[in-house]
Amino acid sequence: VHYFADDVVNSDNIVFDYADIMSLWLEKGDGLGSVSLSWDHGSISNVTLGTSKESSDGKITLYYYRPEWNNNGKIACYVVVDDSSGISGDTFTLTLNNLSDANDSGTIERHAWAEGDVFDNPYAPFSQGSLYHFSNYPYTLVNEACGDKVISVGAFISRYRWMSSVGGPYSYTSGGEDGGIAPFSGIGPTAAGGQKPDIIAGGTNILSARSKDMPAPQNELLPPAPYTDNYVYMQGTSMATPAASGAVALLLEKNSEWGPNELRAYLSTHAQGTVRPSGITPDQLKVKDNPNTWDRVFGYGAVDLTYAFDEANALNEESFKIVKTYRLDQNYPNPFNPSTVISYQIPSAGEIELTVFDVLGKRVKTLAKGFQSAGEHKVTFDAAGFSNGIYFYKLISGDYVQVRKMILMK
Repeated sequence: VHYFADDVVNSDNIVFDYADIMSLWLEKGDGLGSVSLSWDHGSISNVTLGTSKESSDGKITLYYYRPEWNNNGKIACYVVVDDSSGISGDTFTLTLNNLSDANDSGTIERHAWAEGDVFDNPYAPFSQGSLYHFSNYPYTLVNEACGDKVISVGAFISRYRWMSSVGGPYSYTSGGEDGGIAPFSGIGPTAAGGQKPDIIAGGTNILSARSKDMPAPQNELLPPAPYTDNYVYMQGTSMATPAASGAVALLLEKNSEWGPNELRAYLSTHAQGTVRPSGITPDQLKVKDNPNTWDRVFGYGAVDLTYAFDEANALNEESFKIVKTYRLDQNYPNPFNPSTVISYQIPSAGEIELTVFDVLGKRVKTLAKGFQSAGEHKVTFDAAGFSNGIYFYKLISGDYVQVRKMILMK
């Protein structure tokens, strides 16, 4: 579960219940004087940059990491509890002292994570409709799901109700409906703003082959005869991920030269949407009704290999546009009034910045900034309120820097 705030304040108190570890990350370039921690049975005061302190009984350590110690260049703080005896029911407060908007962005982003539903003020529960009563929050992906060479798989509800060997219908109490996201599915984006998850697959409730070594499940999870002895209903990422892994294996069997970029490019442009059941309104249930476009809940949509092995629709690079080079296009239209579209592409995921400058070299607008996935991107520059004349736009991504000229003519 995730905590988030981005207001410009001098200090912040993050209240949470007991957790083995809690991690906090500050916006890159911003400042923090010191951190303190208090709980029902003790406190740790004023841990400064690059140091750590233990509680008097040695059970709790508060770390304050320098930005250069982390690959993302951000300040990080950790609360680590080595022994829960006597404090597992405590309430904790992490205090951030002397925060500063040192990078002049107008925000001080604070992200914090802990296992379990522990934060007193978790960030922005997203609405999946009135049928969902299980608490979900954005930025809940595990670290392993955030890598650029990882295909991250979410889980959707392919069967909410089922008939069993002892009647039914049965359903899980966590809520939902066919076509919606499973309540245990990790929600994006990544902490750096990256587009994860990539895809989804069925995770609730899957009729699976039953291993003979499997402990006897509840009768409610066994299907009716004649399938009772050989199958079982199951749910979880352990259902969605194997389905996606099998799809990847089949794609690689046919296209042995493919790597992560090619796989993601195919899966993200050949995905299915999910279907809302009749009688259920959009306000009640969010489904994936725009496949092959990314959102933080469903990714690009459900895995679909419908055309992967159809020779009439043979795979090739043009069918899903694998981007291999950087490119910044000329804006269109040009001259323009009052808006124009700027297109660019990047061959690998990473930090980008697209900015507009006047003829004196003064930055007048930031069009895009942060982590973006590989591929083609478009941004609209609305110059309403700007004066006639020549402007320049610049794209920075890694070592790539490109500048182009455009003309505003009213």
